Amino acid sequence: MEIINLKEMREVVLVTGGAGFIGSHVCEILLDLNYRVILLDKFQHNKNKKRKQLNINKIRDHPSLTIVDSNVNNKKKLTQVFRKYNISYIFHFAGNPNVPDSLTHPLQTVKNNLFGITLLFEYAVAYKVKHIVFTSSSLVYGATSKLPMIEDDPCFYPTSPYAATLRASELMAYTFYHLFQIPITSLRLFPVIGPRMRQNLFLPIIIRLISERRSITIYGNGSTTRSYIYIDDVVKGIVASMKKPHGYQIINLGGEKPLSLLDLVKIVEGILKTRAKITFQPQRKEEIIHVYPDIEKAKKILGFTPKISIEEGIHRYINWYKSATDLN
Repeated sequence: MEIINLKEMREVVLVTGGAGFIGSHVCEILLDLNYRVILLDKFQHNKNKKRKQLNINKIRDHPSLTIVDSNVNNKKKLTQVFRKYNISYIFHFAGNPNVPDSLTHPLQTVKNNLFGITLLFEYAVAYKVKHIVFTSSSLVYGATSKLPMIEDDPCFYPTSPYAATLRASELMAYTFYHLFQIPITSLRLFPVIGPRMRQNLFLPIIIRLISERRSITIYGNGSTTRSYIYIDDVVKGIVASMKKPHGYQIINLGGEKPLSLLDLVKIVEGILKTRAKITFQPQRKEEIIHVYPDIEKAKKILGFTPKISIEEGIHRYINWYKSATDLN
């Protein structure tokens, strides 16, 4: 029988989607803070297996890290994890992060985004988890929201199945809090940039196309705005939320400076010293024209203030992009 020294026991954090863009950064910080981390992600039979493995190269052999190769919807595997480890906190990043995929596969999006998180809520109640933090999205606000986007918006009109499943996850979270008083925080993330971000997002695409002197497609007239935040800033906010359980909370995490798509292209042009070729196409129905947050709640509860400007963040990302290998 294994003898456990209670004095040496550390709190255990389950991170689902821990090999993804944001999840891998969060795992690194948690390990630096001396937590024991259970990284749950699907590697086998996954088209992104190689990228996920690269994301966790830095921490793969860390003595306080346990990697579990599983989909979050796998009830048998989740049961094994919760029985084996005394989990104190959960960070949930797993699921379908892709709006275009949700348009063509809405039922799969429901399964990936809503079924998995509901399972986690059930296990969190059964195993007395201290706090669940999961990432929602600015897209839940929909196209009719007031600006800047604030957490008490009713969010009645999501424009994609992806956004609808995240809003449903927030409603399910409140229900579990109401019934079982388990602290749950939904972090509504606004566009995050930085090393390891998915290559099918707008910033990596325009960097690649401008570098190759190929044409960029912009939907609409380029005046669409987004409020970007650099990965280092958003991860600090995410990790800070873990020890701030305040019942059920929804908190925006994003940058404070809205930037149009054309201005984003101009910044990249300046850094690469290459002029972009642009093709304009009609605005897409699922697109929200303006996306930027009110972050006063995050400042008050989490002490959150973005430090890295969008210009600096893009510069850092491009430097990483140029030095990275095996990106495809």
